[in-house]
Amino acid sequence: MSHLFIAHGPRDVDAVLSVHEAMRQASIPTWYTPPGLDSSAAPEAVNAAIDTAFGMVVLVSGSSVRSGAV
Repeated sequence: MSHLFIAHGPRDVDAVLSVHEAMRQASIPTWYTPPGLDSSAAPEAVNAAIDTAFGMVVLVSGSSVRSGAV
C-alpha cells in the first residue's frame, strides 16, 4: 500500500503530528518531512514520496504559505 503525503510548513509540528496520528489510527500510512528537517535538504526523498503517494493533504497555515517548499 502506498501512503498519504502530508505537506506542511516548518512551524506546523503540532498540526502535522495530529494529522499523522489520526491517519495512523485509521490505518492509513503517511509520509511527511520530519520536524526540524528542512525539506530542501533531501529533495529527492520528498519528490519520491510525493510521486508514490496515493493522496496528499496540504496543511494551510502562515508557515506553509510562506514556505517555498509547500
